[in-house]
Amino acid sequence: MDLTHISLFAGIGGIDIAAEWAGFRTVLFVEIDSFCQKVLKRHWPDVPVIGDIRDATPEVGCCSKCGAPWERIVEKERHHAQWGGPAIKDSQAGIGSPQSFVRNGQPGCTSVKVTTLGWQPTCKCNADKVPSVVLDPLAGAGTTLWVAKKLNRKAVGYDTSGEYCQLTVNRCRQQVLL
Repeated sequence: MDLTHISLFAGIGGIDIAAEWAGFRTVLFVEIDSFCQKVLKRHWPDVPVIGDIRDATPEVGCCSKCGAPWERIVEKERHHAQWGGPAIKDSQAGIGSPQSFVRNGQPGCTSVKVTTLGWQPTCKCNADKVPSVVLDPLAGAGTTLWVAKKLNRKAVGYDTSGEYCQLTVNRCRQQVLL
């Protein structure tokens, strides 16, 4: 059996090199930083890299052969809302201040509306899809499992503490965050 894993918050893939030495094959990277994504794509060109962790276990499932998730086909619309007040240059604005969001000399902010058009596989296996499963080997108080349930994902978690395991069972049963 082929040992595979998904690398969450992958950085530039240091732990994944060690995983390869141990016999694991990385089937997906989840990393939000664009520089790190470029490094991962250069060193693992055949492994998909996604930026949003919610897309690591999409509701449509994953490949039944290699375990790679399906990815959203999206349409993005950018909108720029302008604020009142005098126009200033970026260099005059303090970082993090409302005035630091400047476009064409006008302060404001840009929002992006994302619409899902469909789904497509991230691999070339041409195999059926199966439901995605979230694995949390350090479940603790069960937050990952609770969120997975809220997002209609299947989840498996374990922990060395019986007390935490019972807390997790209770949280998921109640459907409320304590």
